[in-house]
Amino acid sequence: MPRRSGPSKRQLRVGELVRQTLSEMLQRGEVHHEALIENPITVSEVRMTPDLQQATAYFLPLAGDRTADVLEALKACAKYIRGRVGHHVSLRYAPIFRFEVDTTFDDAQRIETLLESANARRGTGSNNAPDDGLVAVEDSGPANEAHADEDVIPSTDQAPASKDRDGA
Repeated sequence: MPRRSGPSKRQLRVGELVRQTLSEMLQRGEVHHEALIENPITVSEVRMTPDLQQATAYFLPLAGDRTADVLEALKACAKYIRGRVGHHVSLRYAPIFRFEVDTTFDDAQRIETLLESANARRGTGSNNAPDDGLVAVEDSGPANEAHADEDVIPSTDQAPASKDRDGA
């Protein structure tokens, strides 16, 4: 059986539960740090290690500024957060937290800018569909459904014409 390369269902489920718990703690102001009280934070994702003993929480301040201050505040409060999350989530071990700034929004904006510049170079606007050389084919509807159960036998009279090997 091939081994999956992504996270397991359990990792995803526990990560989401930890993310919800962490978000609720920060929203209610249970983590007492000046930088965390002044800046509302979005916790976008929590990734768990396969043994569920470490968690990497990806966050972004709502205003988008002072990320360095918020990161330092979260690192300073990591032990307290670990204890509170361990109390709310039923796991054998409370996960050790790492905090990282979520860059997916910046990455998405960068990709969108690159796509817009590529469209501008090709002479198409952002409202136009990209000209990738593909032709849209419409479904003929019920006519195709009527013959869906029939076996298709290739016809010999529609074979492409080709020259004989002798050149005739």
